[in-house]
Amino acid sequence: MLALKIGELKKKLGIALTDCSIVAYALELKGTALFRKVEREMKPTIKNLRDLGVLFLSEIPLETP
Repeated sequence: MLALKIGELKKKLGIALTDCSIVAYALELKGTALFRKVEREMKPTIKNLRDLGVLFLSEIPLETP
């Protein structure tokens, strides 16, 4: 079942299969997929990724003491 979800995400998002796997696993576990930064191939589909709950470390503000 998870493999089907990964394939559906690959078709819908057009991003790397490994990235689709991370998103699918996060959805399965009711967690959050977390990536270091928005990759070039992700930019055209960023809205869909955000709708799936994907977060990017590069967009999280860091608090300094």
